[in-house]
Amino acid sequence: MAGITCVVTVHGIGFQEPPRAPHDGFDETPGYADGLHANLAEQLPELSDDPDRQPWQTAKSLPVYVCSHFQGSRALGLKRLGEWQDKFGAGTIDRSTAPLVQQGKSVAHVALVYSRLEDLGPQPEVSAETFFKGLAEHRHYGSIAASLHTVLLDVLAAHAAKTQVAPDEANSALASLRPRTDTGPRRHLLGLVKGKTPDPTHPAGLMGTLLQIEDDVCAYVCRNDLRERIRSFVREALLRIVARDDVDRVVINSHSNGTVIGFDALRSFPTPALKDKVHAFVTAGSPLRKYAELFTWGFEVGNVRLVPSWENYFDPHDPVADPLAHPVGWTEADGEPTKPFDHFVSLPAAATESTDFDPKDCQVDNLANSFGGGLQAHNYWDNKAEFIPALAKRLG
Repeated sequence: MAGITCVVTVHGIGFQEPPRAPHDGFDETPGYADGLHANLAEQLPELSDDPDRQPWQTAKSLPVYVCSHFQGSRALGLKRLGEWQDKFGAGTIDRSTAPLVQQGKSVAHVALVYSRLEDLGPQPEVSAETFFKGLAEHRHYGSIAASLHTVLLDVLAAHAAKTQVAPDEANSALASLRPRTDTGPRRHLLGLVKGKTPDPTHPAGLMGTLLQIEDDVCAYVCRNDLRERIRSFVREALLRIVARDDVDRVVINSHSNGTVIGFDALRSFPTPALKDKVHAFVTAGSPLRKYAELFTWGFEVGNVRLVPSWENYFDPHDPVADPLAHPVGWTEADGEPTKPFDHFVSLPAAATESTDFDPKDCQVDNLANSFGGGLQAHNYWDNKAEFIPALAKRLG
């Protein structure tokens, strides 16, 4: 009998809204991956509903949400993926109380949620540190003129997105790019911005999306304590999934700053576990090149080179995303680069085994094929014409 294919979703921390029951006069809060799951379910009959869903959850089919900490009386923590059978966190997983799929289904969807957020939001001085660091290293990324040109195109794209929202989906509660609202008061470099939400400290729309991206990037660039906490949670979740004897294949689906977190976790992932189970790494709206060049993180891929497939989806109008193989200012008129993936192929000095590491850039048009989400060009999970079919095909 064939085992489970498990897609593991990782978003930017500021967009990982966990599902919440109705409370204090508010309706149920959908989880951040509910819309993605619904889009995949339309094209992937094998995709399972959460076998342990709660009575108050109303969607037809839902992913399995796994939080970094327990929430309330329900075990939404890492135990939701099973428990190690020895005290050292290694070996095999007892999955008897942690089902991932319903009877007759073969594809599981696990959405990770970083849930301890008391100190996650960076202070304004951290944002300033990140800004000046990027400014000092901008020549590694592109000229000032090219950067200003890119910013202008991004502003025009954001304005165009407001006029291209599909009428039947404009008010969808399942838009897949929603800043989370379960965090504490936010303080940003740009100052407090009032939004049309019940809590004015969580702005909605384009500004809310941009401010949350600011928080994500600054936390991961300048707060190494937070980086280590987040990375260790994602790594542990992946270790438990690949150790399950009912899981045959793992596909890591990451978006925005979640692509950096996924890359970070895979870079030092144990070689046997990775080679046996992890079949694909999917990145969408990835700022990896910005981290590598603006923040001088380097291009060391580590064990990512052992993943058989890496597909990087980018929209040229997305200010967050970059292609990996092409120069930042690349356009189709420039032709193919002379050295594709000249950077993201560097191997560890101690590596002796051969590899066919071959990342693939996939250009999409979210302005034409997605909708809403504050920054429409950055909303890949609602692109049901390009991104969703590709991901569903990889899982089928």
